[in-house]
Amino acid sequence: DADGRYTFMSASNAAFPYPEQTMIGQQQWKSDVFEPDERALSAVLEKIARRQPFSDFHYAMSDGKGGHTYRRASGVPVFDAEGNFAGYRGVSIDETAEVLARREAETLSARFHAAIENFHAGFCLWSADHRFVACNEFYRKSSGRAEAALRPGAHFEEFIRLRAGEISEYRGVDRDKWIRDRLADFDLPVAMHEYRDPDETWYRITKQKLPNGDCLFFLADITLDKLREEELIDAKLVAESASRAKSEFLS
Repeated sequence: DADGRYTFMSASNAAFPYPEQTMIGQQQWKSDVFEPDERALSAVLEKIARRQPFSDFHYAMSDGKGGHTYRRASGVPVFDAEGNFAGYRGVSIDETAEVLARREAETLSARFHAAIENFHAGFCLWSADHRFVACNEFYRKSSGRAEAALRPGAHFEEFIRLRAGEISEYRGVDRDKWIRDRLADFDLPVAMHEYRDPDETWYRITKQKLPNGDCLFFLADITLDKLREEELIDAKLVAESASRAKSEFLS
């Protein structure tokens, strides 16, 4: 009504935890069962004071069992034949399932990103049109000066050119060929290459083309593997040298 009290409610269902009889006569959203966000409620009450329609007002309700249901309300002002304000007529829609599903998805997303950030490997996602989407901190810190190109919308070629300049500067790599090879890798279903950073860290990058055209890059630190490989090669050379020395001595 004009004083903001409920005068009629349709028959309750399982989504609305209180019978309409308990709500009739109570002032709009001032019952203890309502738990709206104060800022959102203020915005709606301001519209009501101005006799304006409101929509998509999201609020929580205690379900009387220690939990909550979540609803979305909209309303329009009603005037009598003489144009006097008579109150509001509106609808309330249950969106509990949507809210809980969204919260679960957000929780899973947060856990997934936390796991990626704490994994000792790099992840980077580029869109099908070669634009940067996201990466974890390991990948960012392993990108040297090319980190400047790890920003939303930056083109993959910009990143590769910055990376190539740094690597070729220290390793004598054919910069132009390295750039061509990396750009060609992007369009392959799967690709892999290895390189050594100026700080002597060896990395292996594996690229996977996703069904929607996006590209996921996986960066692994293989420095220890390379050191073991060098040790094995050295040990083999020593053994071969000793074998030759023994053969020459016996001769």
